Amino acid sequence: MKTKLEQLIIIVFILSIPFIIYFSMSTKSQLSMQGTVVNFGARTDDTGIHSFLIVKLENDKTVKINYHLASGLNIGKKVLVNERTTKFFDIKKYKIIKWYGQDLKKTN
Repeated sequence: MKTKLEQLIIIVFILSIPFIIYFSMSTKSQLSMQGTVVNFGARTDDTGIHSFLIVKLENDKTVKINYHLASGLNIGKKVLVNERTTKFFDIKKYKIIKWYGQDLKKTN
């Protein structure tokens, strides 16, 4: 049988889960920068095939961005990328927010 202290610790942990999720997903900073698509690829798992673009940013950092329309036709195109950093773990997430010279909805 668990002691009252162990029960209290379990209850506090369970009640703190929503706060942990909130702080791990909330945004610490957001930055937009230009980049160039240099390659593309795909990975597979139990849920299907997931394609991505490899983008070289203006700060010479190369990042992988999940993108459902990735193909070889995108190589060399200029993009505007949104970099979002989470508060809790400083995880960086990238998203293409604009294609230069074309509408994002009309790609491929």
